Amino acid sequence: MRLTLKNVAYIYPDGTVALRGVDLEAKGGEITFLLGENGSGKTTLMLIVAGLLDPTGGRILLDDAPLGRDYRRSCGIMLQDPRDQLIGSSVWEDVSLAPKQLGLDDDTVEERTREALRFFGLEELSYKSPLRLSRGQAARVVLAGLLAHDPDILLLDEPWTSLDEDGVRRLLEMVRMFREKGRIVIISSQNSDMACEVADMVHLMKRGEIVVSGTAGEVLSRVDLMREAGIRPAIVPLISRVLLPSDPVELKLESLLNRLKRCFQSDEAGSG
Repeated sequence: MRLTLKNVAYIYPDGTVALRGVDLEAKGGEITFLLGENGSGKTTLMLIVAGLLDPTGGRILLDDAPLGRDYRRSCGIMLQDPRDQLIGSSVWEDVSLAPKQLGLDDDTVEERTREALRFFGLEELSYKSPLRLSRGQAARVVLAGLLAHDPDILLLDEPWTSLDEDGVRRLLEMVRMFREKGRIVIISSQNSDMACEVADMVHLMKRGEIVVSGTAGEVLSRVDLMREAGIRPAIVPLISRVLLPSDPVELKLESLLNRLKRCFQSDEAGSG
């Protein structure tokens, strides 16, 4: 499965140019990361990919074919403010909405809903009104709804800003599950440390354009480009460059610690 954007542009009714000729490819089984500062066009691009905005220019293809009428049913999105997309009278109703819209039988809907609530630790909130949820709880409900939906294309716009540490851990586990199932996963954020944690491919955005694309290692190790785009460079690659200047840059803390451990062990063996 492959989603392709060709020369996509968007101009808002007030004349604001949000996107300028964006080319992008997102493949199933990979986590694609849109990295950019506020105002770089990430959210507009996500809304277009979700089918919620029509581009003013360019094309979007799924497996080299124009998007079909049922495309939006196969696409799930989490917005920046999760409270904006809760519409059920209870948490259970909200999480079960997408499976019901897919026409699944009652037993399957109940199973998916119950499992999604359990996955995000929401069992005790099942019959609570979404209007009484905190922002963090609302984020978990939206993510649980996406898990119950199980879409082919998963879109997450700044998904961790409302989550506590446990919520982030569950989110990362969910994202990796979707990757393992061969789904298309696109995440937009200005958090370079999270990009190091999960991204396979990274597209660095600035002023409505993608200024550089590549593997996570290729892009996130370019401190100069990220600073030019208004993004704080990730911590682990910076430490990796300082401590191991002649080695490939590490993105994940655990990998960096393991490499440092091997270096120390090698030095000790040499001195002995």
